[in-house]
Amino acid sequence: MNSAVDQAVNCMWQRYSDPLSLADMAHSAMLSRFHFARAFKEQTGVSPGRFLAAIRIYRAKRMLLISTMSVGPRADRAGSARTERWPPV
Repeated sequence: MNSAVDQAVNCMWQRYSDPLSLADMAHSAMLSRFHFARAFKEQTGVSPGRFLAAIRIYRAKRMLLISTMSVGPRADRAGSARTERWPPV
């Protein structure tokens, strides 16, 4: 990966629970939204939004495994308060 995409990936991992927009991610990479989205997909094979969603799902799964917290608060912490969009377990 190139350094701009690496910076955005690091930003996503650090701020996954925040409402990150494409503009926020592009800003962390110091690129325009268009160039960032194109470079990100070329480097990772997925869109920035899908990559961020995968991070959030990963973190939510980890929280489910190691915590006694119910699903709602875990979803909030993972940055996805809309649990109705989650697949059934």
